[in-house]
Amino acid sequence: MVGANIPHLLHIAQRSPRLRELYIGADLDYGHVLSSNVELGILLASQLEILHFTAENANSSLGDLVQIVDTLFGYSISPPCLKQLTLNVDGHPSSWVSTRHLVRWISKVLKRFPALIHFSLYCEKTAAFQDSIYSLSELADKWYAISSATQQNWNMSLTYRHKPHSLDIWL
Repeated sequence: MVGANIPHLLHIAQRSPRLRELYIGADLDYGHVLSSNVELGILLASQLEILHFTAENANSSLGDLVQIVDTLFGYSISPPCLKQLTLNVDGHPSSWVSTRHLVRWISKVLKRFPALIHFSLYCEKTAAFQDSIYSLSELADKWYAISSATQQNWNMSLTYRHKPHSLDIWL
């Protein structure tokens, strides 16, 4: 049953005032069930500083994972204290990798998490990422140029590093 261990995770979050880091490896169904738990979302938003979410057997996109994390942390009325977010996407790049997709979803991450100092996007290493149309190395500079030109209150001090299958951003 999808989400059967979410009550256990909620119990841990309720009893652990120092829950600072969480690693999740799950499919999108589990992610959606997880993000629908309001009480857990409020607790995690107030405690977590580091979150790693790895999609498994989900054929996920960056947008899929950002929506799950955004919903989960959206229940809290105070801003989340998340400082590091790592998303591991398992979808084939032909189904989601584009400059427009990166601009939209990375912008959403940066707006949702004002305390964020490091965002990492990792994709499964496949030969497709060596192709220039899917390479994050090729798209990172375009993402930065478009984002810095179109986003209000853009953090010009951010730095980023890229490989064909990954993008790291420091704020």
